[in-house]
Amino acid sequence: MLRTIFYPFTKFITILNNQTVIIVGFALFSMFFGAGNLIFPISIGIETQDKFLYSGLGLVCTGIIVPTIGLLSIIFSKSDNLIEYFQPLGKILSYILTFSILGLLGPFSVIPRSIMVASSANTMFMTLLPISIIKLIICIILAVLTLNKNNIVELLGKYLTPLLLLGIILIISFGFFQGTSIGQSNISNLSAFSLGFTEGYQTMDLLASLTFALIITKYLKLKQIKDTKDISFAYLSIASCSICAILLFITYSGFIILGAAHHSELLYADPSQRLLLLSINILGSYSILVVSAIIFLACLTTMCALTDIFADFLSSLTNFTRSSSILITIFISYFISLIKFKTLAIYMGYLLKTIYPALILFTLIRLFNSQISNRFLILSFWTMFLISHIF
Repeated sequence: MLRTIFYPFTKFITILNNQTVIIVGFALFSMFFGAGNLIFPISIGIETQDKFLYSGLGLVCTGIIVPTIGLLSIIFSKSDNLIEYFQPLGKILSYILTFSILGLLGPFSVIPRSIMVASSANTMFMTLLPISIIKLIICIILAVLTLNKNNIVELLGKYLTPLLLLGIILIISFGFFQGTSIGQSNISNLSAFSLGFTEGYQTMDLLASLTFALIITKYLKLKQIKDTKDISFAYLSIASCSICAILLFITYSGFIILGAAHHSELLYADPSQRLLLLSINILGSYSILVVSAIIFLACLTTMCALTDIFADFLSSLTNFTRSSSILITIFISYFISLIKFKTLAIYMGYLLKTIYPALILFTLIRLFNSQISNRFLILSFWTMFLISHIF
């Protein structure tokens, strides 16, 4: 009797040890964990101090649970692309949403920003080179890594993510032993929760999850056919997303606690410099190399995933080959990273923020009830859109 009751749980634990699941879970973590994700948990800890449990819970809701729902929603929808996923909302809106999401996450905002952050983190080691050349070198590395589509998930999961995790664990583990006592914050428990909730919401990782899921779905289906025929696709997907969620939880929790413990040293520092100052306090001046490597890897892993998915989208709309689409995506990203072109990104960013609550509701409905009518989906989407504007 007990064996029957606990069989699904024990089977799930066994699947977590599967190599494919681990690789995909690691790859998802590195895709989500961009440069910004290294910064905002520390800031949350600094602002909430002894209320870090409440702020951490808020961050878990919007920074981990919502993106995980997005991943599973698109995976189980069996959609091959975002246009197909949003099709119940109508053809025109599905194209607008797809272009806005992929454009903002791709060459018009996130990729150029990641190039800028990664180049800034490495200027101290390439002092003789102009910043434009450093950015070009980063783009060349990005092109080399993304031109082989079949290896993108394994590249992230097997090689880049372990290096990224090693640096993160080094800072967190040493930081726990060297932090000062956590002070008391004047904010209420509800305000602390709201702060964490808002920070996670503003990352808009739900949008990223919809794009990353497309990469992961294709890889999981390929691996299921080749190596894991005895494991259902649902189990593979849920287990992979669970590993990603666990890694995000551990990392976010660690940086929030470190921010709270090192509040006095970091309070007045520029948010973009807090990780560097934190590592210097913990590991000494030699940690600059470690932090630069972490920031570079965090940016690189995210850029690889976003370049891959936008290139696929571009190929589907044009006659360009995938290789050409990758090079075009990287060229646009490089150019925008030089001129700091923000108008289009701001416009699309505003568009997406205004419909973000409606997108959350849409993904929830599609995840838990795939048989629901398109009319109800459209009504729910536009109702939430109006409510979010009114309130």
